[in-house]
Parts: sequence; C-alpha cells; structure tokens
Amino acid sequence: MPAAQAPLPRSLEPLPEESLPGFLLRLTHRLDLTPHQLARRVTLIPPDDPHARVSAAHLLMMQSARLNAFAEVTRMAPADADALTLRPYADRYPALARALVRPGSIPRPRRLSQPWLLVNHSRYCPACLAGDGTPIQNRHGGPWKRQWRLAVVFACLDHWTFLRSECPRCRLPALSGRTGGPLALLPAANAPRLHPAQCRNWLDGSGKREVCGHRLDGAEPAPCGPHP
Repeated sequence: MPAAQAPLPRSLEPLPEESLPGFLLRLTHRLDLTPHQLARRVTLIPPDDPHARVSAAHLLMMQSARLNAFAEVTRMAPADADALTLRPYADRYPALARALVRPGSIPRPRRLSQPWLLVNHSRYCPACLAGDGTPIQNRHGGPWKRQWRLAVVFACLDHWTFLRSECPRCRLPALSGRTGGPLALLPAANAPRLHPAQCRNWLDGSGKREVCGHRLDGAEPAPCGPHP
C-alpha cells in the first residue's frame, strides 16, 4: 500500500490521449522538480528508498491502491488517472489484454517485452508535442500520447504525418534513456530543468555524461505523409 501523501498544491489536467510519462514530465516542468522527485511525491516510488526507480509496468496499468493514491495526490479522478495508462485499450487490443490478465486472477502487468510494445522508446509527432497554442500547452508542451507506444500505430492522423522514432540530434530512440536499455518510464529521472519535449537520452561520448536536450517539437523537415 503506497504511503499517504497530501494533494499537490498545484497540478495539471491530463490532455486527451496523454500517457503517464508525458503527464509526469509536464507536471515536473510546472512544479520545477526532477521526475524522480515528483515520482516520490505522487507515490510511484517509496519515500524511504533513495535508489528506487519508477516501475515501467505503470505504463500498462496502476493497480487499485496505487491508482487511487496517485489520483488523490494529483487532484484528479481515478478514471482520469487510469486513462493515462494503456489498460483502457485492453478490451479492443487482444495483445494488451493478454499482457494484463492472468487466468483466474485480477488484471495485473505481465512481461513488458511483448512485440506489440515499443520496448524501450516512444514514437512521436513533433506538432503534437508543440501543443495546440493554448497558454498551458505553450508553457508545458503538448501530450506524449499513449497510442504512440503501440506497434500498430505509425502515423498521426491529427497532423497527417508519419510518427518519428529517433531524436534528430543524437539519433537515439525518443524517450528511451539509453540505447539497448530496458524500458524506462522516466528516462534521465534526476535531470533538472528539461522541457517535456526535450530529448532525455544520455550522451556518453563527450567525456562527460550529459543529456541530449534537443527539442523534439521543432519544425524539422517532415517525411512524406500518409495519403487519406
């Protein structure tokens, strides 16, 4: 059972189709915290373990006690918190249902290395990350969407463009943290003062460890878009 925490003094409303990592990155930016500090505050990691990492299984679902605690701290309804995960897709995406449900038990995450999941990164649409022009999205960016994690999703139908997979600067998969590493819910979790749309990949070839930081919401030349 997660330790009880008081509600945050300020929070954000989730954006349509926003993923849990995306929501946390925007809220981190608003509160001027590191993702690791925020994860501790919203009960995703224990308060007494300085080396804890946020479980990537939360991308699939949050179990009931943690979901309710997270919703209370972030000042949202449990249903809105649940909508940040992939679990609501289970009734129409059999591969996800198989990953969440064990015969004779309540739903819970199984393995994260299924081929339907982009194991250690997210695709993205630069225009979506740039936001819709509203003041809140101008300040904290647009959504990292849940559906970008699903292997069957390869295009943004809001902006009629194919989704990107890599950062144009470091050429590493977006929101992955490191090449070949396991799925990380919050890459570079201790890196401060990054915009939610900045690349969070670690660069190791410069003699010192630093985060790429390239903005993924820029207007790089788009590949040929899908035809209606």
